[in-house]
Amino acid sequence: MPSPCRGSIWSGSWAGAPDRRGWTCELPAKANETLENRTDRTWPTTWFAPRLTGKGAFADVYSVMNNWGANHGAFSYGHIGNDLIALAALLRIPVCMHNVPDGDVFRPTAWNAFGTSDLEAADYLPVPTSGRFTDGNPA
Repeated sequence: MPSPCRGSIWSGSWAGAPDRRGWTCELPAKANETLENRTDRTWPTTWFAPRLTGKGAFADVYSVMNNWGANHGAFSYGHIGNDLIALAALLRIPVCMHNVPDGDVFRPTAWNAFGTSDLEAADYLPVPTSGRFTDGNPA
């Protein structure tokens, strides 16, 4: 039960950190060989099945990959997405997609001023107001 995540930087200023929960899996040998032969064979391969929610970026597997933006990421053992989201909030790094249940997500109370119905979108609003922690503005 891994938690793959990745960081993205767009135009050198906006960072996004998608996170997803799910399970590693094995593909049939022929499918595995076909897919591995399409990429650099020196890269490690871990096949992953995301936990689907039936809506948004996690409506189905295609939607997850389409919104993920790349076929690579960093894997951790265990579902630690809620911890990664809390860390991203403290560093003011927006989380652009995740499938962590709402009750498991911590964001600073100040984030409520930027909206409570679409929390992923609200992650982007505090950044221009308070700056990114990575810019040296820990206010």
